[in-house]
Amino acid sequence: MNTFRSFMLLLTAMFSSFSAQSAVIDLASWVFNIDGTVYESGYYPVGVDPLPTSVTGTLDSSGLGTLSTEITGAGDHNFTLMLDYEIDEYENTFYNEYGAASGSLAAGQSWEIDESFFGDIYWNTLNATLDDTNNVPNGFNDDVSFALGWDFTLEAGESATIDFFISDVLDTTDFYLSHNDAETGPAYNELASIFFWSDISITGGSSGSTNVPEPSTVALLGIGLLGVVMSRRRRVI
Repeated sequence: MNTFRSFMLLLTAMFSSFSAQSAVIDLASWVFNIDGTVYESGYYPVGVDPLPTSVTGTLDSSGLGTLSTEITGAGDHNFTLMLDYEIDEYENTFYNEYGAASGSLAAGQSWEIDESFFGDIYWNTLNATLDDTNNVPNGFNDDVSFALGWDFTLEAGESATIDFFISDVLDTTDFYLSHNDAETGPAYNELASIFFWSDISITGGSSGSTNVPEPSTVALLGIGLLGVVMSRRRRVI
């Protein structure tokens, strides 16, 4: 009896440990387009590929984390990031996943969800022409990749800080993309998701460096100029 109980306890512990395991997330590849200059990783393992030198931040062993960059220079700019993840690929393949977009786009923001190889997301990333469409919605499951981009204009002296967040925990109220696999877990009936969002902050420029006269100063200057004009008119008369 004691042997039987020990065996059952061991099975219970093994099952509990197995069921508590989270889905295996792997970053298969990434592509950056920074003002027309493209940086892309190879496939597996992405961890050995260094990020562009202008991009800071860290990604964990699953490829989740935060990335940031600063862009300067007056004129038009674009920054686009495409990410291709796999969820439990070796357990249930990657053809059973789907994407979703949620929230309202910010000004200058673009996005795309598409099949990694047969869709056009890769070429749209290279051309900075994300088309704001989801080509792998729930019900049309396939391999999933997603991308976010920003188009913006800087004035002289301005700089833009762009942050990208990739997490298996949703922590934003802004626009975000999700990559989902509803066939994870021991019974292949649990949902695992990767969330992808971004924000931009523009600082500096003429508004921060040019001193604008106060209204009272402007009024005094106007009165002074009017006095000069009236004085000259009297002399002429």
